[in-house]
Formats: sequence, structure tokens, C-alpha cells
Amino acid sequence: MGMIRRADLEGCARNALVMDLGDLGARGEALVAEANRRAEEIDGMLQAARTEIVRLAAEIASRVTRRVVELDASAVLPQIEAVLGVVARPSRMTLMVHPDDLALAERELPGIVSRFDLCRHAELRADPSLERGSCVAFTDEGGRVDADITSQLDRVLAGLLP
Repeated sequence: MGMIRRADLEGCARNALVMDLGDLGARGEALVAEANRRAEEIDGMLQAARTEIVRLAAEIASRVTRRVVELDASAVLPQIEAVLGVVARPSRMTLMVHPDDLALAERELPGIVSRFDLCRHAELRADPSLERGSCVAFTDEGGRVDADITSQLDRVLAGLLP
């Protein structure tokens, strides 16, 4: 009674080899489908996280930029230079700056204009709708060059976000 016969062992081994593998295939397919679904879900979460990180970085950049402009009254001068630097043909320009930047811009404008051959004449005007440190230029041919701080940050952000 307590002995296992060799014939019984051989019979068990034969039965084990004849298993139904169809069930294992279906279970494997279900696991692959679930893994693919979770991978897509993770990809979506990563994309959302990337977008939020870029927005946070943009907010930080915006605050830092505004603080720099508050602390450095001459921040408008590089903006004026940037505007004049994109002029493609001889032009007369009207440069709009924040009223608090006007006196410094008027004092420095002749020296800046002298470095740009294509700017024949530049007139300064105050525009209270602009942020400090910003400059928007209009050419006599109807062109517009926007060196507004907020607009520049918005363009950078638009290029980074999906």
C-alpha cells in the first residue's frame, strides 16, 4: 500500500505532457493587452507631467523676468536694440515703451540708433499698456516688431508646449 508503482508515475508524466495550452495563450494575450493599456496610461501621465513642468518653469521665468525689470531700469535698452536689429530695410520707426522707461530711452536712443544703419529715424512714445522693460515698434510702412516681455515669454512657452 504505501508504494508508488512505476506504471503510475509514467501515466502521470504522459498526462502532464498533453495539457491544454489554449488557456495559457488566452491568459498571455490578456496580460499583454493589460500591459499595453497601462503603458498608454503612463505615457499620458508623463505627457501631462511634462506640460505642467514647462508651465511651472514659464511661471518662474515670468516672475524672475519681471523682478529683473523692476530692479534694472535699463532693461528696456536691450529690447530697443532687439527691435532695431530686425529692421530689414531703411525705415522710420515709432518705438513704444512704458512711461517709466521713457526718460532713459530718450537719453540713450541716439547712441543706440547710431549703431543701426537701416534705422533712419526713431521716435519714442509712452504706452502705459506695455510692461516695464518692453518695447513695441511700428515702421512707417506699417510693420510691427514686438519686444514686449510678456509676448516674448508667451512665444517661448508656445514653442515648448504640445
